[in-house]
Amino acid sequence: MNCLRLNQSLWHRLALALLLTVTFPALSQVPQTLQLSGDAVLADSVTPLTGAQQVRFTLYATDGADTIYANNGGTYVDPLGAGASVVWTDVQTVEFTEGKYSVVLGNREDNPFPVDAFINDQRAIGIQIGSDDELSPRLTLNTVPFAFRSAVSENAEGNITPLSVSIKDQNGNLTPVINEQGEWIGSSSGLAGIQGPPGVAGEKGDKGDTGAQGPQGVAGEKGDKGDTGAQGPQGVAGAKGDKGDTGAQGPQGVAGAKGDKGDTGARGTQGVSGTPGPPGTPGAPGPPGAPGSDGTISSSSLSSKVCNAVFSCSCDDGEFILSAGASCAKNQYLYQSQPDTSDFKLWHARCEVFSNGVDVAPTEIRLTCVTE
Repeated sequence: MNCLRLNQSLWHRLALALLLTVTFPALSQVPQTLQLSGDAVLADSVTPLTGAQQVRFTLYATDGADTIYANNGGTYVDPLGAGASVVWTDVQTVEFTEGKYSVVLGNREDNPFPVDAFINDQRAIGIQIGSDDELSPRLTLNTVPFAFRSAVSENAEGNITPLSVSIKDQNGNLTPVINEQGEWIGSSSGLAGIQGPPGVAGEKGDKGDTGAQGPQGVAGEKGDKGDTGAQGPQGVAGAKGDKGDTGAQGPQGVAGAKGDKGDTGARGTQGVSGTPGPPGTPGAPGPPGAPGSDGTISSSSLSSKVCNAVFSCSCDDGEFILSAGASCAKNQYLYQSQPDTSDFKLWHARCEVFSNGVDVAPTEIRLTCVTE
């Protein structure tokens, strides 16, 4: 049994690999057929070839010797131009099932192997799938221990019993090849000997075309969270925005508390009593008294309001702001929180991001409003 993996482009220049298993009959038999079986996969070495394919099998004489096929008018020649001569060729429909296949060569009555098919070890099998190029390298048959029965085999002379075997040369001389002990004593040409040392490496071939990109692999497990890096420097401040329009004037503020009463001045000396005059006319009314102290604000006149993710927040109509505040998100700071200069029910606030200096709205603005 010989095994060989071959590589060659298939449809649309996809590479094909065939693992060939060649089965010969027992050494004591003269072979009439040759069985090949194995697996075929595409260039990704994963996807099996499936379905029926037209496959040409060709037996070559690698030494370029004359063959019965060529002498009888056979027209198929070596497509690789490697100097081999065609011994036999046949096209079969081969069924590939998940890449597996099996064929028998030489079993057709109308196209059997010729008698010169295996007369020596200079033989190789070429395989062509569909209209693609023939696979390369070819399957070399270099350990063939038999030959087909020749046209003159019926006229063989000499002792061919198990005691010994002799062959006749072109001069009619008999030469023993197997002695009475069953040992081979003929020429060792064509017999497999001890494997020799590796040959000198050939020149490096041209770089092949880049194959198609394979599918993306499965994502690996998520790694551990890394340590937090040092905070980077603060980014450059953005350009100052245009000045906003002046808001409407707010209502007048609450009057301040009444001041303390001044000290009483020193009493002057009493003057000389004059002659009582006649009663005078009534004087004009005196000026109004000073405002009284501030009263307390009832809780019923207060209300609260919260605005989220905006730059401004306002009390309802008829109210004004009593107090206010704003909050920024993490990694931000509050750089503006103030009432509108012309509308006392409106409050403005802004935050800035530490990392890039971008203005953002606060997460919330909280107002305490009071009814006027």
